[in-house]
Amino acid sequence: MEFKQRIVTTGGKKRDYSRLINAIWMPLQEDYKEIIEDYLFISRKRRKSKFSIYKLQLSILGDLLQHTNAIDAMKIMLEKLEADSSLPKEEREKQIKTYQNQIGAILLINQSLKTIVDGMAWRYLDYNRAILSVLSNKEDSGPVRLDEGLITELFTFSKEILHEKKRAIINDISNFLRTGDITTIDDSGDIELIEVKSSKKRGRRITRQKERLQEVVEFFNTGITKYEGTKLTILPCDVPLENYLAIFRNIIAKARKTCCSSELIGNYMILECVDFEKVDDIDKVIEYFDSRHESVKNRWEQNNDVIFSFNSLDRRVFSANLAPFSVFPLSVEDVTALMIGRICLAYRINLTEILKIFEKDGWVIVNTCLKAKAEQLSSETPFALIKKGNFNVEVPFADIARVIYEMLSPKFLIDTYNAQYNKGPQEYIFSLTNYTKESSLWD
Repeated sequence: MEFKQRIVTTGGKKRDYSRLINAIWMPLQEDYKEIIEDYLFISRKRRKSKFSIYKLQLSILGDLLQHTNAIDAMKIMLEKLEADSSLPKEEREKQIKTYQNQIGAILLINQSLKTIVDGMAWRYLDYNRAILSVLSNKEDSGPVRLDEGLITELFTFSKEILHEKKRAIINDISNFLRTGDITTIDDSGDIELIEVKSSKKRGRRITRQKERLQEVVEFFNTGITKYEGTKLTILPCDVPLENYLAIFRNIIAKARKTCCSSELIGNYMILECVDFEKVDDIDKVIEYFDSRHESVKNRWEQNNDVIFSFNSLDRRVFSANLAPFSVFPLSVEDVTALMIGRICLAYRINLTEILKIFEKDGWVIVNTCLKAKAEQLSSETPFALIKKGNFNVEVPFADIARVIYEMLSPKFLIDTYNAQYNKGPQEYIFSLTNYTKESSLWD
């Protein structure tokens, strides 16, 4: 697989496209659920059909453009309401809340649509987490808008699929693809990052973007680059990715039938699932969860273990570290319910138990972040510093996040670190791990 780059420059008279999308009507989230299910189904079923994926992306793009226009209109209405003193305070606050809720619902739908495109990117790039992480390492360009730049991108996108017969993705409608404007993959597996520029754009900005593309492409082709003055490399790793995804599927299936379910994962996490479509009495749901695994929770409390709680709604914020829901080995209906929040998962993780798992394998715990509060943690936060002999490993919380949200066994981390330890003394480098068995987990 070889990476390439290209700058495409187009010219032409500037046009006014604003009238093409002037609707502000928005369907309810319930109505949109079926649309998302259909889009997700096509992205999976027709993944090898270039034209089907081409048409699907145009449909998703059209939805996102309409949603941008709707949100803009609602924000204008909010500004007017906030400045309107003629309305009674209670009525004004009620209307403001209605618009804010509508905006929130649209943003959730947008994230679900982009997550579907993320699934396409993961499949096209063969689930290479290291490459996907690098491609996402750029600021989000914001809501997609119909302008001259997007039109020139669409011309190039269409040409790559319809004439060059390549698979292609519009980067603006994906979370992971933030380098370049169009990502293409030919039948041999070679990947090209295309930056599309109009003929009027010149100078240092294009030069910087071209240099950025050059650096990324060189990194992917050689596997080595510089990061903060230190060598950064991609390390292949073929350790087994032991997981609890089968239990994950069963927990969701049970909740879809009975409203809620709960299971103990290993001895370190309690996973709770609720299907809000089936909730009649929220108090009974709480009572059910409180009654489950009482002896385990009591033992954790008596041992003063450090317990953090997370939930699947956290995934509404994009994380380059985690596989998108759209590639999880679940039904289209279950994935959609997760993306729009109809199914919610709560992860109660015992971090003290995670550390004990490392210790049982012979690793010494040098330092941990267990005294930090949950809101202080991020993908950049080191979870722990561990060592075996003279070999030190800083365990990023991003790795623990995979244990939590992707249902991977902590053993995959131990196997990874042991593989590095067994290589003996190495030059100090930053590395991105590419798990060669990653594709076996998803879809």
